[in-house]
Amino acid sequence: MNTVQPPELPSLYVLNAAALSKLHALEQLNCDLNSNSIDVAIITETHFKSKHADNVVNLEGYALHRRDRLGRRGGGVAVYVRHSILSTVWTFSADDKRFEVG
Repeated sequence: MNTVQPPELPSLYVLNAAALSKLHALEQLNCDLNSNSIDVAIITETHFKSKHADNVVNLEGYALHRRDRLGRRGGGVAVYVRHSILSTVWTFSADDKRFEVG
């Protein structure tokens, strides 16, 4: 008898960070993702702005997709996807940069 194994689902981590821009917040996130073998992390309230370059907020082993809040304090979303999982950004034809979507 030949049994077919269902595909393994990616592990998901969702966090309202209340500012990944805080001291040591990225290090803590990196530790959480690696120690729990997380495949996809969805982070709200990153508080990232254009001054936070991708190379500063990247996590090793993960692709970063982000949308910062424009013109107001706080906000922002980021999605970190393990490099072993193919990920791309899809942009809705009626995309509006005023809305933070990830």
